[in-house]
Amino acid sequence: MLSVADHDLLLRFRDLGSIEVEDDDVRVPGGAVLRRLLARLLVDAGRRVDVTALVEALWGERSTARSVSTLESHLYRLRRFLEPGHARGEAFTVLVSDAGGYRLAVDGEQIDSALFARGVARAGESLAAGNPRTALAECEQARTRWRGRPFSPWSDEPWATATVARLEELGRQLTETLVDALLADGHPENALVELEPVLATDPLRERPWEQYMLAAARAGRLEVALGTYRRVDRLFRDELGVEPGAELVRLHQLLLSGDATGTRTRVAAPAVVGSDPAVAPAAAPPEAHLPRRRARLIGRDAEVADLMRRLPTSPLVTLVGGAGCGKTTLAVATAERLITGFGGGVWFVDLTSALDAEQVAAAVASTLGLAGSGGSTEDALVGFTRSRRMLLVLDNCEHVLDPAAELVEQLLVPDSDLTILATSREPLEVDGEDVVHLAPLPLGASSSPAMELFLERYAAAAPERRLGAEDLATAAAICAALDGLPLAIELAAARGRAFSLAEIAEQVRTDPSGLSRVGRGGGLTVRAAVERSVRLLAPDEQDLHAAMSAVPGPMTAAMAGALVDDGAPHALVAGLVHRSLLTTEHPVRPGGASRFAQLAVVRGHGAHALDDAGTARVADRRDAFVVDTVVNRPRMGLPGDAEFQDAMDDDLPALRATLHHTLIDRPSWGGPALAAGLGMYWYYRGMLLEGGRWIGLAIRHRELARPVDDAILQSALAALHLLAGNAPLARPHLEALSEAAKHAEGADLLYLGDEFGGLTSPAVHTGDRELLALLADGADDIADRTGDPNSILLARAATLKARPLPHDDQLAAAAALHAAAQEADNHYVSWMSASDAVRACLALDDVESALVWCRRCVEDHLALGAREAPQLMELYGCLHARRGDHEATVRFLAGAHAQNRRAAMAWPTRPETPAVLEEAARRLGAATYERLWREGSRLHLTTLG
Repeated sequence: MLSVADHDLLLRFRDLGSIEVEDDDVRVPGGAVLRRLLARLLVDAGRRVDVTALVEALWGERSTARSVSTLESHLYRLRRFLEPGHARGEAFTVLVSDAGGYRLAVDGEQIDSALFARGVARAGESLAAGNPRTALAECEQARTRWRGRPFSPWSDEPWATATVARLEELGRQLTETLVDALLADGHPENALVELEPVLATDPLRERPWEQYMLAAARAGRLEVALGTYRRVDRLFRDELGVEPGAELVRLHQLLLSGDATGTRTRVAAPAVVGSDPAVAPAAAPPEAHLPRRRARLIGRDAEVADLMRRLPTSPLVTLVGGAGCGKTTLAVATAERLITGFGGGVWFVDLTSALDAEQVAAAVASTLGLAGSGGSTEDALVGFTRSRRMLLVLDNCEHVLDPAAELVEQLLVPDSDLTILATSREPLEVDGEDVVHLAPLPLGASSSPAMELFLERYAAAAPERRLGAEDLATAAAICAALDGLPLAIELAAARGRAFSLAEIAEQVRTDPSGLSRVGRGGGLTVRAAVERSVRLLAPDEQDLHAAMSAVPGPMTAAMAGALVDDGAPHALVAGLVHRSLLTTEHPVRPGGASRFAQLAVVRGHGAHALDDAGTARVADRRDAFVVDTVVNRPRMGLPGDAEFQDAMDDDLPALRATLHHTLIDRPSWGGPALAAGLGMYWYYRGMLLEGGRWIGLAIRHRELARPVDDAILQSALAALHLLAGNAPLARPHLEALSEAAKHAEGADLLYLGDEFGGLTSPAVHTGDRELLALLADGADDIADRTGDPNSILLARAATLKARPLPHDDQLAAAAALHAAAQEADNHYVSWMSASDAVRACLALDDVESALVWCRRCVEDHLALGAREAPQLMELYGCLHARRGDHEATVRFLAGAHAQNRRAAMAWPTRPETPAVLEEAARRLGAATYERLWREGSRLHLTTLG
């Protein structure tokens, strides 16, 4: 008979997939709570996990004072499961108490993930030692342990993500080692079979493409190998805006040169992450969040190589150079090459629009997708970055040098795995900073980098012109006069649209700044290069160039026209585009308005051209245009509402600049008016984090606000509390709204009526009937006082939510109100009534009808211009669970979760959601569940439509 100790040695924990325990049979702990508890302990197998961490893993924010005692009960049940032959009075030996926590007393031989990691390491070592057949056997043995995503369905829980990411990276390395072993052992056909699914699911990793080309060539399919290179070249350019890496290029050249088997190309075993879970780095799957480069990088190969040598070992590298040297382009190109070396991803943050320390931190947090967590933004950033091997590119630090330097010092804590690449016109002066100075492009022969840049840009500007030998000499003279400065070269080349090469050279020679002597004198500044282009403009074009510097980003022609005396005819904007003083940005949506942006150095020149009075005048014009648009917005749900949201998107940089100017730089009544009028815009666009900040700033300047704006700000604060599920905090703001309504009249009163009606939707989820009655009474009172048809519709909708009828009657009333709202073209009331119909159908157990009404809610949201509606998507997912469609359930709930996270809203909002997800995971299996969750996290509201 086996003793307890013998039984312990036989235990094997299968954590690569759903959690299972194997002894003489494969067993699964009964109930999701026990499986979750075992998963949490397995993440730190062999190490103590304190009680607080276990409570957090099981209940999170839902934990109570009784959670610890409940945990003890679950731990006892788990112990009995792990040691079924345990005798009363004997000490438990598998799950043991350990100084305020608990520890799984097991070793690596009992855990699949540890055995898997060791197998991957051994396979790599065997291959490196020249034993491909041994490596193949070890790869196959390790593969048998992988049953799906580790710790499913809890792979994305905060306590599991780091370990899961490490194991998934090991899985990718195992496949690469297996393919290398197949190639080394002479089995290229088998290698191709292994690579097909890898390329289908993870097409942006370079190494598998290199292996595929090599396998195809060695299998005698040279055309397939060459065609693969063309395929990956298009893919990388389209998806990432980059060229294939050096190894792919080298292999392609070898194949073209006649080396049909690529025998001169290495087949190296990849580096293996440490097999010991206790010391392995916690790296997230590589991600690339970089801007797309519009043109290839020219003449910077040596600089890219230098940065690639520095970044893996230096926590902070600052790329320093004058305006127009190409710092941003070089930083992005280098980051593109380093994606696979940073398991936590590569992230680009443009600080151009940041104006202070708070906005610098907020810009980084926004790029990383971090929502508010109750602490400071800086603390959230440190917590997110310190354990991830990631590269953060901070671009354009020079105008926020001190805040950027302070944030860098906070992020680069001693034990952080973070690497930062900054671009600036001067060093950040942070301890340990590795400063790299970027010089202009080299000059010289016709093949010099400066000439190559000029000729390529000139050909793009004037494709119909053909250059001869004399022209090449003229082009070389232009590059020399411009001292090799990339921006100046590009501006000069762009003049090819209007002038011949000889005329451009003459313009450069006769410029008052004396460009012909630049090589012997001081360097040519970017401002001087911009100034030469500006001097070619007509007076009205110069005025527009200077005025557009008031907007720190892309803008519409309408916005540009508001900045100057007589508006901006399209011909003026087109003229600036022609002279490369403006770039054309894609519309933010299909069919949207074109937008135009100044390069940062061009915008700086424009700002310099304005005196203090001119700066104030242009800022006032910008502010007046933005505030007037918001103050005269359509009423809630009425025609024009969606177009208003689109207009805010089109000129978002101007909107943010005006908010900053009217709430921070020079507070005025316009700041509170903007914050009051943009609440629904921030909600529809999933920007509640940003909106909450502006609303908070506006409340500090209540004394400047118009009475109607002050009342709507109170409503906005109430809405934020209601969306967070906190009705008591919302109540005083609602009472302030009610008091303001007593004294309002005219159009102001109508806007306040909209607020009462609109607030009932977030309020209904609190279940506070008294609060709902307060809102309905307020909407009714305003409808009675005004007789306004829209106010009457909103009052009816509020009453239906505050005073529900029997289910059949509720459904009939909701349907009647929906028809009336549709006839009045009020999509907000239409949505409110459709949501009431959904609840009535669910109460009547009519799931199919509930889905029909839910789709109508989606249609109304889309008509209102909404892009995200996490609560609606969560409802949609739960409805699919009711009808047994678990695949759709997982996808839609994943989309709702992602949207809630972006908006910093509570998750989940429906009590049944956790159980629904656990049931779906059980029925679908871990692998399918995880695939659907990944797919669903990218869904938006338009998917439901």
